[in-house]
Amino acid sequence: MIDNIRKQWDELKAKHPEALLLFRCGDFYEAYCEDAKECANILGITLTWRPATKSHTPGDYSDAMAAFPYHTLDQYLPKLIKAGKRVAICDQLEDPKTKERVNSKPTTTMTTNMKAADLIGKVLILGDGSSKYVIKSAEGDKLQCDFVRGESAPVQVPMTLSQIETMLANSKGYWEGDSPNGEPDPDAAGEPAVGNVETVEEVSTITPQRPVVIPMEKPKAEKKSAKPKKQDKPKEKAEIKQMGTLKYETYTNKKGKVCARIVGLNEDDAAYRQAADLHASGTYERTNKGDKVYVLIFGPRYADAAKEVCEALNAGKTMQDCQAIIDTTTEERQQKREEWKSRREEYKAQARATDEPKATALGYSPEDVAKILKDVMNGGKLPRDIETAMAKIA
Repeated sequence: MIDNIRKQWDELKAKHPEALLLFRCGDFYEAYCEDAKECANILGITLTWRPATKSHTPGDYSDAMAAFPYHTLDQYLPKLIKAGKRVAICDQLEDPKTKERVNSKPTTTMTTNMKAADLIGKVLILGDGSSKYVIKSAEGDKLQCDFVRGESAPVQVPMTLSQIETMLANSKGYWEGDSPNGEPDPDAAGEPAVGNVETVEEVSTITPQRPVVIPMEKPKAEKKSAKPKKQDKPKEKAEIKQMGTLKYETYTNKKGKVCARIVGLNEDDAAYRQAADLHASGTYERTNKGDKVYVLIFGPRYADAAKEVCEALNAGKTMQDCQAIIDTTTEERQQKREEWKSRREEYKAQARATDEPKATALGYSPEDVAKILKDVMNGGKLPRDIETAMAKIA
């Protein structure tokens, strides 16, 4: 049977030497010799060998083989196309002479309530018995199997529980040790037909230029807004006062402090370029039309001064006049700070005076009182004036 398969593959390969030939054998697409090496390298599948004859020497890669399950063709074919390879596919067709023999193969009673874990170690035999799956491990409904065809080395393949149930239901396989429902036809002579029939329809060459594979569209990345994030978003509606060309606005920052803005400057204005001299920060915002609007932002300390600066700029004053307004505000703040420091020192002095110990009515200091109490505790006597005062109280 192996010689028959290889003979068909050689004949088809000779007609399509420029293409990778994928040869359908049962549930697998197989490639041999140099085609097998290329498929294994491109697809990342296992490269093994299979004997062309009984005298085959193990390790002779002139008979190398690579295979993958037929239901993964849509997954592997695009990879071969993208690698720039031409691919020829030979599909397996049913031979009417052997159809009855295939259907007469054994079935099994294990078609319902099957659990993947119970199948570990079992052997599923396919077709005429030349191929089989050896269940190695199971996880959920997924199985890991060793596929063996004839005398070839095992190939690791994944399977699902539903695929095994389908094969059993269609009588395409049976568990090793089960009794068959029918026997093979004793009148049939020779080896069973593989079923690969060379026709124009069954052998097709696919070139990379043909739109066989439709690439998936990459998700479009979300466009990021070009508008810069504001550091302090106003929590309350800003108070806007129209004053000539520029606008003076007040708003409350995240900490609840009142800040101010001067809106409507040009990039070349001296106030914008020298914002640091005004104890402000220069930034810009974009309008709905995309135009830039330049802004001066004043913190809580200079929010009141910003109004005078805005009025001065609208009146055509120079930067020196605006700096004078800021300097005046700075001096006033410094004076208030000095007054606050002075009051704090006075408070501390009053606190220290309040905490100083006072003498008793008889003129004894706290140290004297402590010494007298210590003498009394050691057996001494009170001073006469203290005894007299105590007698009057009694």
